[in-house]
Amino acid sequence: MAEPMLAIARLRCPEAEFHSGDAEHRPFEEGRVDTVTCTFGILHFSEPERAIAEVYRVLKPGGAMRSRVGARRRAIRFLA
Repeated sequence: MAEPMLAIARLRCPEAEFHSGDAEHRPFEEGRVDTVTCTFGILHFSEPERAIAEVYRVLKPGGAMRSRVGARRRAIRFLA
């Protein structure tokens, strides 16, 4: 996400944390994150399997990954 988009998200939802960065190397310890979102990004990752493995590493038990890869308005939800 671009920083201006993150700024808007932070204003609209101040109780949440928003981070942007390298999907294949997240700077979080295991089991720290409730939800990971990725819109249209997976198609552009050089190693999508590694990025998804990193998502599962940082998700809390019962956490969720929400990803959108197409133009339809339907999200795909993966549960850890």
